[in-house]
Amino acid sequence: GDSVTLGAGAFTVQVLDDIPVALQGTVALGTVYEDGLANTQSTGNPEPGHTNVALTITSAQLKTLVSAGADEDVTFSLNGLVGNPSGLTSHNLPVTYAVVGNTLTASAGANTVFTIVDDGNGTFTFTLQDQVDHLPLADGGGDEETLTLNIASAFKATDFDGDSVALNGTLNVVIENDVPAAVSQPAGIHAAV
Repeated sequence: GDSVTLGAGAFTVQVLDDIPVALQGTVALGTVYEDGLANTQSTGNPEPGHTNVALTITSAQLKTLVSAGADEDVTFSLNGLVGNPSGLTSHNLPVTYAVVGNTLTASAGANTVFTIVDDGNGTFTFTLQDQVDHLPLADGGGDEETLTLNIASAFKATDFDGDSVALNGTLNVVIENDVPAAVSQPAGIHAAV
């Protein structure tokens, strides 16, 4: 029955941290249309039902691409270390990403191609602002030709004690092409030759 109290530091327990893990899921965010562009950089030929240029991205959608682990729950932010999308061009110039404050800007030369804005309430807004090169075009695709852009790497998940992981699954935005439209001239008006 004799006993003794162990001194401070005689016995330690090491607790290994848990961190979020990116998952290889797929989330389809929706479609934006070059037809709906109407700004100083690019103006589309609008057609009914094909004018939306913005999409909302929710934390619920992003959570399907990460396992939070023990230090739940995760919050999402823009990934300041995001790489540039492979092969994406606009006006035949490579598109590059940069994050400043709450906005990711995808640019081709001096033109802004699209932005992703952190709305500060767990949602983000993707806005198409200029054309993307839909190349190579499929025969007969024309105005309905689409390009699928994976923007998962633009986001990171951070758990309750501050561990972060960049998303590397598939978070797709579909961008529909726009094509030239022939304009008929009123009777009696002739083009100069």
